[in-house]
Amino acid sequence: MPALNQNLIIYDLDKFHVRFAVTDTTVAIDALNARVWWGVATSPAPTTNWATDVKIQKSNNSWTPGGALNTVEDFGDMSIGSYHIDVEIPLNSGSTSDNQSGSVNLNPTFTDSSPVTYYHECVYSAVNQQQSSTVVSTGTVTVYQSLFTKQEYRK
Repeated sequence: MPALNQNLIIYDLDKFHVRFAVTDTTVAIDALNARVWWGVATSPAPTTNWATDVKIQKSNNSWTPGGALNTVEDFGDMSIGSYHIDVEIPLNSGSTSDNQSGSVNLNPTFTDSSPVTYYHECVYSAVNQQQSSTVVSTGTVTVYQSLFTKQEYRK
């Protein structure tokens, strides 16, 4: 069953680490065969413009499509432990393709010092196949303005 309302709070251009605890498994996760994907989007129902709406995506290893229309590639920055899934979000991993860079890809537009909120989702497959995957966590990523970033100490 998915863990709902796994809400995260960060500041603009933060580097951060997310750990999803897998609590409803009766045996340790087989990290060799398991696959995980994590994405951050403007909403839970992106429009047809995936490149614009999905701001960050991470995954471990390449998935077997199993009849799916699109293939999940190995976007990196994810690891699987016996009972947890870890995601590393660098400031910028240097990649500009496939929205796999770090928090710089969120690029929120702040108005009146209000935070900007995104949707995030973590998907898991024990057997590395997209068609047999399960959503294990959803929630929001809320980004607040940072005085440090606003002063242009980091970009």
